[in-house]
Amino acid sequence: MDDTPAIPRAGDKPDQTGFAARFRTTLRGLTQNIFQRRRRREAWWRLDISTIIALTVLILGMTARVFDLPWVELIRVKTFDFYQVMAPRETDGKSVVGIVDIDEKSLAEIGQWPWSRTTIADLLNRLADAKASVVGFDAIFAEYDRTSPHRIATTIRGADAETLAKLKALPKNEDVMAAAMKRIATVVGQAGVNTALPKGGLTAALPSSVKGSKGGDPKPFLHAYLAYMGNVPELEKAARGHGFFTIGNEPDGLVRRV
Repeated sequence: MDDTPAIPRAGDKPDQTGFAARFRTTLRGLTQNIFQRRRRREAWWRLDISTIIALTVLILGMTARVFDLPWVELIRVKTFDFYQVMAPRETDGKSVVGIVDIDEKSLAEIGQWPWSRTTIADLLNRLADAKASVVGFDAIFAEYDRTSPHRIATTIRGADAETLAKLKALPKNEDVMAAAMKRIATVVGQAGVNTALPKGGLTAALPSSVKGSKGGDPKPFLHAYLAYMGNVPELEKAARGHGFFTIGNEPDGLVRRV
C-alpha cells in the first residue's frame, strides 16, 4: 500500500468537511472551558448543608468562648460534676475530714451562739488530745467576748472594788482560746465586705503570707472589697494560718472553687 499523502492538484476544491469538524471541536472545547471556569468561580458561595452547619457551630463556639455566656458556664460546671461522679479523685484513705457542726443539739446542750471563747478553747483542747492535724474555722471572732472577766468588770453594777480587782486579774477569754490554738495548728477565717465598717475597727496588721509570685500583677483580676473583717488581735496572732472565705457561687448556687 502506498502511504504517500495525496498532493492537491489544480482545480481541486478544499476539504471543507474536515475543516468544519475541526472548527466545531475547537469551539466546543473553548465553550466548555469557559463554563468550567465560571463554575469554579461560583463554587465558593455554593455551600452544602454540612458546610453551613459546621460554620454555624464554629461561630457559636467562638462567641460563647469570648463572651463566656451564663449557659456555657452552667454546662461547664455540670460537666465537671459528671466527671467527678464517673472518675472521682483517688485518696489514700488516711486523710479524714471531720466537721464540728453547730447544730440544734449542740445549741440545746451548750447554749445560744456565739459561745464563749473558753468553750471554743475546750473544743480545741479536745481536738488536740485527739491528735487532729489542723483545725479550720469558718467563723470570724471579730469582737471581744462579752462574757470575758475583764469585760464583766467594766459592765457589772454594784460590785465592790475587791470583786472588780479579782475579775480584772483573771485571764481574758481570748487569751485562753489563744493558748489552746497554740496546741494545734489552727486556721482562722477572714472576709471581705462591700460595706464600710465603723472607724477604729480591726485591720489586717500581719505580714503577707505570699512567699513568691510569678507572672504579672494579679490585682486587676481580683475583686476589690471596701473593707476587711478579721478576728481580734490575740486570735489573729495565735493562728497558724488565715483563710479568706469570701467566695462566689457558681450559676447553680454551688461552690466548687475558691
